[in-house]
Amino acid sequence: MGNQSLVVLTESKGEYENETELPVKKSSRDNNIGESLTATAFTQSEDEMVDSNQKWQNPNYFKYAWQEYLFIFTCMISQLLNQAGTTQTLSIMNILSDSFGSEGNSKSWLMASFPLVSGSFILISGRLGDIYGLKKMLLVGYVLVIIWSLICGITKYSGSDTFFIISRAFQGLGIAFVLPNVLGIIGNIYVGGTFRKNIVISFVGAMAPIGATLGCLFAGLIGTEDPKQWPWAFYAYSIAAFINFVLSIYAIPSTIPTNIHHFSMDWIGSVLGVIGLILLNFVWNQAPISGWNQAYIIVILIISVIFLVVFIIYEIRFAKTPLLPRAVIKDRHMIQIMLALFFGWGSFGIFTFYYFQFQLNIRQYTALWAGGTYFMFLIWGIIAAFTG
Repeated sequence: MGNQSLVVLTESKGEYENETELPVKKSSRDNNIGESLTATAFTQSEDEMVDSNQKWQNPNYFKYAWQEYLFIFTCMISQLLNQAGTTQTLSIMNILSDSFGSEGNSKSWLMASFPLVSGSFILISGRLGDIYGLKKMLLVGYVLVIIWSLICGITKYSGSDTFFIISRAFQGLGIAFVLPNVLGIIGNIYVGGTFRKNIVISFVGAMAPIGATLGCLFAGLIGTEDPKQWPWAFYAYSIAAFINFVLSIYAIPSTIPTNIHHFSMDWIGSVLGVIGLILLNFVWNQAPISGWNQAYIIVILIISVIFLVVFIIYEIRFAKTPLLPRAVIKDRHMIQIMLALFFGWGSFGIFTFYYFQFQLNIRQYTALWAGGTYFMFLIWGIIAAFTG
C-alpha cells in the first residue's frame, strides 16, 4: 500500500498498464466557447475537472466533486466505526457482566477480544487487499462486521459470555479488513505529498476520537435507559455498518488497480506474525487476571516471543514478498517509531479500560455519564488530527 506507479485502465483490453503521463480526455464543449459554466463545483466542465484532478489525483477517478465528497464521507465513517467498535463495550461493561453473570476471569475479555483480533489481523489484511483488490477486501470486512455485530446482540439470549467474547472477536476480524484497505484506497487515489491527500487523511484521522466517543456514549445511552436493551448497541452498530457498506459499493471507485507489483501472499510470514501477536495479546490481557507467576502465562509469553522473532528473521532473510518491506525492518528509525506506537497504543488501551472502571465503579457514574466524560478526548483528538 505504498506509493505506486501511475496507472490507467486500458478500456479495450480491460487491464492496467503503466503510463508516464496521464491522458486527458477532451470534452466536446471545447469548441463551444460561448457556453456558460455554472459557478458551483458540482457542475464543473469535464475539462476543468480533469485538469485540476491531475494535480492531486492519480487516474481520474472522480468526474464530479460530489462523487469525491461521498467517497471521503464513506472513508470517514469507516474510521468512525473502527473506533466505535472498540469502545462500545467500555461504558456498559458492568451491564454486560451482570447480564452474562461473568466471573472476574472472563470480565475483561468482554472488552479485550475485539481489539486483540483486529490488531493482530491488520498485519495481513492490507496485503490481501493489495493482491485481491482493496475494495473487495473492504467489502468482505463489512460483511463480517454486519453479521457478527448482529450476533453479538443475539448472544444475550444464550446467556453465555464465551459466545459473546467469540462473537466480538469475529467482529474485530471484520474491522481488521476495513481500515487498512480504506487507507490503501486513499493512497492509490491521491498523489502523495499533496495538500488534498493530507487534508483527506486528517479528516479520516479526526473520526477516530469522534468514533471512540460516540461508541461509548451511544452504548451508554442505551444501557442507562434500559440495561436489558444493551443488544441494541450492537444492532445499531450493524445497521450503521450496513449503510456504509452500501455507500461504499457506489462511492469507492471500482477501477483501482489490483496487484500491479505482482505481489504474492506470504502465508508463512502471515501465520508466524498473527500467531505471535495473538499469543502476546492474550498474555498481556490474561496475566493481570491470573498472575504473572502462572506457568501457562510464562510458557505462552515465551512461545509468542519465539514466533515473533522467527517472523522477523523469516521476513528479513527468506520471504520472497515480505509483509513488511525489508527496508522498514532494517531501518532503526522506523523500528523506533513502531516501538513508540506499540507502547503508546498499548498504554492508551490499558488507561482506557481502567478509566472506565474508575468512572463506573469508584465514582459510581451511570453508563451514559461515564461515556459522556470521554468528550474531552474527542476535542483534543480532533485538534491533534489536524495539527499533528
